[in-house]
Order: sequence, then C-alpha cells, then structure tokens
Amino acid sequence: VSYVRKNRLLEDIGQLRVATLYEDRWIWCTSTSGLACFDLEKDSWEFPGENPTSKNVFKGKWTIHSATFHEGTLWFSPFQGTSGSNFRYLYKYDLRSDALDSVPIAPRLARSEPFSDLTNSILVQKDGDISLATAGLGILTYNESTEEWAQQIHSSNWDGTISQGQVRILFHDRSENLWVGTESGLGIKSSRSLFRNYPQVISLEGNSVALSGIRNAAIDNTGGLWFGKEGEGLYHLDSTKTIIG
Repeated sequence: VSYVRKNRLLEDIGQLRVATLYEDRWIWCTSTSGLACFDLEKDSWEFPGENPTSKNVFKGKWTIHSATFHEGTLWFSPFQGTSGSNFRYLYKYDLRSDALDSVPIAPRLARSEPFSDLTNSILVQKDGDISLATAGLGILTYNESTEEWAQQIHSSNWDGTISQGQVRILFHDRSENLWVGTESGLGIKSSRSLFRNYPQVISLEGNSVALSGIRNAAIDNTGGLWFGKEGEGLYHLDSTKTIIG
C-alpha cells in the first residue's frame, strides 16, 4: 500500500469506501469525496481512456457508498440522497461510451426511515439483473429491460426468507448460490431453493460463533468462503459450515 500513499491524490479524495479491480490493471477507488483510479502498469494514479478530461463520471462530487464493475460498466450508489427527492439513485457508468445514466431506487416502496434505501453492496446477477443490499429494505433487484424493481424482505410467518431487512453483503459462490449477509447472520439460496439462514456456527474448538456483523466476503481458488466480521478479524467457512478462525 505504501507505493499508493506516495501520491497526494489518495489524500485528496478522502476516506476510501470501496476498491474494485477492472481488467487486472486499474484499481477503482470510491471515497467520501469522489472517484479515483490507480493504474497498476504505470504505477500511478490515472484515468482509463484516451481523453480522461471528458469522463462524465469524474465531473460529479460523489460520496459513494457501494460500487461494482461488470463487463466494462461501473455500477454505484451514493451515500447521500438527491436534493428534493425521497429516494436514492443507482448509477450506471459505461467506460467505453463515457455514458452516465441513473435510475431511482424502488421509488414506489415506502421508506420507514431516511437511510432504509442506503445501498451497502451491489451484485450483478447472471441474468443481468442488478441486486442491491440495502440498510432497511432487504434485497432490491432491478430489471433494466422492464425497468421494474423486485423486493426480497424478511417475513416472520414464512420460513425461507432472508433473516432481516438490514443487508450488508451479496455475493455468488462457484456453484452460483446466492449468499446474503445481514445483521442477523448469513443466508444462502440456490436457484431451486428458499433461503437457509445461519445465525451462528460451531468452531473447531466447539465454541459458538455468531455470524452477525459480517462486512465483506470473498471466495478463494478452492471455493472456500472467507469473510470479515466487524472488530473480530477474518474467518474461513468450510463446506461443513465449520468456522476456522
């Protein structure tokens, strides 16, 4: 990380929130004050493209809370809402055409409080739909073709739903199972099943480990699941649902 710190641009863009790798060359960083991109080949802060000054996405002052890349497109959602609006927006930036578009996040849904549609994680599904992990509205999924939103929320009288509406992370494993991290634990869903939720697991030492507070996760080359818990470090989850701390 030291070679990144030598450039003052990192200090200028504020507190980093999300970093994502694009085409094994550019590290895109979202922060409390905007976007920046580090070119690994040139070992310097750069913007991909022949004419970086024309990039529409760099003209705004974004406080980006979540972002992801998929096939040359940057999807992101800011922390703040839009002035005069009761909802936040999902933005789509195409690097090839320098086109920036936006769509209001589920505008027809009622908000229980101002931060319920804050997006913590963005996942592009295999069919192209965009799923958002929100701070209070569960999982919201946008279909670009129909321009419609669908919601997955916790239901106390129906087993098989997500464990609660405060969702932190969404990701797929190698078998295309959908994993969901909420404030109540981890959930998993295959294409042919309902959600199975795990509020806790038993470690190799026989201790109960709560699966709440998970903030990020990744799949390694063997298909193993690694995740980080707030204030508790890194964990590994094997195929038998056993924690290796």
